[in-house]
Parts: sequence; C-alpha cells; structure tokens
Amino acid sequence: MTYLVLGKQSWNVVLIWAEFQVLWMAIRVLVYHVVPPDDPLANRQVVEHSLPLLPHDMRKRVMRLTTALSKYQAYSHPRSDTAYAHDYFEASDIPSFITQNALVYPTGNFTGNLMQVSIKEVIGDTTLSSASWIAGSRLTPMELYDSCVVVFNMNVNSSSSSHTPTSPSDLVAIPAVRVLSGRPFLLVPDPEKAATGYFAPKGGGNDGYDIWWRYWIPLDSERWLFLSSPEDSLDIRGQRSGDIMSSAEVTTQLAAGKFNIGLTRVEDVFGALELSRRSFRDLQGIFTTLNDKG
Repeated sequence: MTYLVLGKQSWNVVLIWAEFQVLWMAIRVLVYHVVPPDDPLANRQVVEHSLPLLPHDMRKRVMRLTTALSKYQAYSHPRSDTAYAHDYFEASDIPSFITQNALVYPTGNFTGNLMQVSIKEVIGDTTLSSASWIAGSRLTPMELYDSCVVVFNMNVNSSSSSHTPTSPSDLVAIPAVRVLSGRPFLLVPDPEKAATGYFAPKGGGNDGYDIWWRYWIPLDSERWLFLSSPEDSLDIRGQRSGDIMSSAEVTTQLAAGKFNIGLTRVEDVFGALELSRRSFRDLQGIFTTLNDKG
C-alpha cells in the first residue's frame, strides 16, 4: 500500500518519505547502542576459547566452576553428601596436590604384607567427573563412580594430621579405585545367609551398616595396597596401615561378596583404575593451567 500511494505522489514527497526512513533507522541504531538492554546477556554470542589462552582470572573461574559442580554432584549423589564430607573441593589448592603424580605408589621392594602410608587428601569421583565434563570428555559420572585420586605425603616424618603444612614436593597424587562398602541389612537376621556373598549394583544408596570407604591403590602391575577407612569415620586421611595384595588375592577378596558392592574380580578394579587415570588427565588439563601466570 505504501508503494502504491507513493507512486501517485510527487518526487518531493517521495524524497521526504525516504529521508524520514533513513533518519528513523539512524535513530533506532543509535538508541540500540546507547541504551543498556534489560538483559545484558540476552542473545550474547558465545565464542570458544582454549583454556590455556584464557586470562588468568578466567581460568580461575573455570576451576572454581569445576569444584562447584563437584560439590553439587556430592549433594545429589546416591551415596549422599555425608560420604563426601572428607573429600577435597578447594580449587586453589588442587594444583599443588597434583603437581607430582605417578601411576603407581612410588616405593621399592616390600617386606611383609602390611604397609604404612600417610594420606594428605582425596580427590573424589565427583570432582573427576566434573573435570571430565568441562574438558569435553565422554566419561559419565556413573562410569567414574569408583574413581578417585589419593594424594600421599611422602615425608616419612609428617604427623598424622592432614592439616599439617607440607611442601608440594612431598606430595604424590595417584589415581586409584574407591568403593563405599557396607553390610546389607538383609543379611543380618539370617546367619545362614550371612555366609552367602552379596553384590549390590553400582549406583545404589548406602543401605546397610558398618559403612567404610575401601581403596585399592596400584603398587605395580600385579600388586595392590588395600586400605579401609576407620570403623567410626569415613576419613581416610592421616597415617594408615594397609594390606599388600596380589591381583589373585583381590579377586578372592571380591568374589566372597562381603563388601556389598558390584565389583566381583580384579579385572573390574583394573577397569575402574583406567577410568581414574583418564579422568585424572582431564583434571590435570584444567587445574595445572592455574600455575601459568601468563
């Protein structure tokens, strides 16, 4: 209709109309750039950046996001947040914990079946799965359910307190396997059933009694250090004594079905260990950039 009407008007009228349209467009553009929007983030374009190329403050924000997501997972975890009360979630300190790392516990030949170790902190599966997700990995929280990283204090003169200041050079982070173990209620009333093994599927709740964290830390290709948290606590930190076990002994241990978990043989432990190592590489890729001040 506008063009039909303009076609019947004089040239001066058409020019006045065109000038008005140009002026109106210029005013709209000016208002759009000058007046702040109601939602500053609306329609904001997201541009991908490599983590090492981000400014230092932005990298710190990514790390804090990782640990915040980890805490959220702990609160909504089937094991409940109580099980993760002693895991480490402080983004600022994690880089110093993982600077020195190894695939197996760095020690020589063993004598006897017992071994004394000092544990500084534990980085749990919720932190590993959060780091893997932010790193773009396809690993899921359920796949990393039994994964963890144990930070050992290699200073033999350290006290049993996990709060004692230590140098990063004294710490060694080792990917390991961890399960929350207990005795199911259904085996308690019947002594005959108590002798029967029971395997709970992964992802279930903490139903049962005598709940412990159980750890398998690799010593070499065929030996493991087996640790349990104290009977009255889920805190594994401090000076601990563990059993040195062969892979065959781990299979015998799991096949008995006394831990109320889904692992049945040492091959299951090896599978969980490989996932721990993969997710630990994702954790390193995010948190080691904090030491780069560039």
